Formats: sequence, structure tokens, C-alpha cells
Amino acid sequence: MSAQSVTRECKMQIGSFNKRRVDVIDTPGLFHTELTEEGLKKEIQRCLNMSMPGPHVFLLVIRIGLRNIEEKNTMKWIQRFFGDDSSMYTIVLFTHGDLLQRKTIKEFCQENKELQSIINQCGCRYHVFNNKEKNDLIRFRSC
Repeated sequence: MSAQSVTRECKMQIGSFNKRRVDVIDTPGLFHTELTEEGLKKEIQRCLNMSMPGPHVFLLVIRIGLRNIEEKNTMKWIQRFFGDDSSMYTIVLFTHGDLLQRKTIKEFCQENKELQSIINQCGCRYHVFNNKEKNDLIRFRSC
């Protein structure tokens, strides 16, 4: 598993869910391993301009199997930049759910108190995405 950042530039995809238009903007991670701090700020500002009049939901993407402090710092950055209430508009998306094997996401989170705290701050809104399952439908779970 690599901790290398994947997204260097904002990319927007438009789709639909339950007959509603959904615009998703993929952004570089806030702690991008290849961009300078100034380059990251410019790219995040470009992402915000793409989302005008502003973002409605933040997806905090966490890869199962990687342990780092980026998630906590990302949540703090979102709250600092968009206000404390922004956590009410944040959904945690766990990727690589296949790595859980027989463990539930609750069991996984119980092993990491900071991760559990982030989920609680987000109103217990989360989804586990299995990267190997082609028919993994979007279902949001709560605590």
C-alpha cells in the first residue's frame, strides 16, 4: 500500500443518483505528498470555484489499512476553513473495504479512538466502499 497522493488537479464528474444531478469534485488531499503548500492552496481554491455557489457535502476519504494523522488534520482544516458546522455536512468514505476481511467497520473504528471521534463529529455518516466489488451500491450507514 502506498501513501502517495493520487489526485494532483481538481476533476469534476457529473452524474445522477435517485434522479438527482450530482456533481463530484475530486480534490488533491490537503496533505498532498507532491504539491507545494502554495500549489495546494491554489488548487483547492480552483476546486471551490468549480463548486459555486459552494460545496454541499464534504467526503472525507479514508483508506482502510493506512494509519496516519491526516484524517484528523483534514477534519480540523475543513472546520477552520468552512466553520465548525461543516462537520454536519461531512460524510466519511472508507475505501478498500475488502481489507476489513471478516471485521466490521465498527470493530475497525473501535481500534482507533481518533477515527471514532471523526465519525462521531460527522454525525455518524459513513460508507464503506469495497474496491473489488463492481456492484457495490452506495449505502450510507450511521452509528
